[in-house]
Amino acid sequence: MTALNVDLVLHGGFSSSFNTPTEHTHMATRYLAGLIGLVVLTATPAWAAPINYGSYLGTTVQFDDITADDGVMIGAPTVNGDSVEFTPRIASGASGGATHTIENVLTFGLAALPGFVISEFWVAESGIKTLGGSGTDLTTAIGGVTIQLTIDEVDGNPITPVAQNFIINHISNLVAQPGENPWNLAFGLDIDQILGLESVPFEFGATHLMISVTNKLTTTSEDGSFAQITKDALSVSATTIPTTAVPEPSSLCLVGLGVMTAYRRMRRSA
Repeated sequence: MTALNVDLVLHGGFSSSFNTPTEHTHMATRYLAGLIGLVVLTATPAWAAPINYGSYLGTTVQFDDITADDGVMIGAPTVNGDSVEFTPRIASGASGGATHTIENVLTFGLAALPGFVISEFWVAESGIKTLGGSGTDLTTAIGGVTIQLTIDEVDGNPITPVAQNFIINHISNLVAQPGENPWNLAFGLDIDQILGLESVPFEFGATHLMISVTNKLTTTSEDGSFAQITKDALSVSATTIPTTAVPEPSSLCLVGLGVMTAYRRMRRSA
């Protein structure tokens, strides 16, 4: 069987229903062949089109200079609280023994607004994967991200940059999850813990980060099998804490009792 693989920007939805392994293989071949035509005729001119979306103000943080190395693949951002959300339309597909990988890169700065520090950084994404045909657990679909995080400011003061790399993958195979299924992953980074492990002193925490998120899809097939995976949603977000201490409830009660006692003494002396 001829090996097929494809990477593309999706311009419409796709759903399928197959009844037999043979039908899976034949339909996958026709589907992927059609997608190759789509890439050659329509998608290729849009590749390598980086775009800077500018800065976006959240509730307690600001996302600075959000830049995608391919604006068509990642889509325009929208803000929801302290989260920036994207609707990517990308996919990877392989058939007949081929392996294929597609990736794109998102970079931005993350700044805490006055009165807050960044305690956590989160990435979440989801999509659809389809594994079919005749094969083993070597037929796989992988969706994942590589996060390059640099902390360059603490308590509002510049520091020697602290850089960390993290790789997170969601892996599915034909034996464990045949057919069409949703996939998702979410991963959070504890910024205070990173500062502690790097022996960086701080009073409240990090106030600025530089972040690069590499989105990656990989499909691997065998002779007679196929794998497809899409990434349809992506979000990056921050968790913050205020730098102004809030009194504990017990402390507030003590303050209240003190005020009441002072008031009574003033009345007795009047």
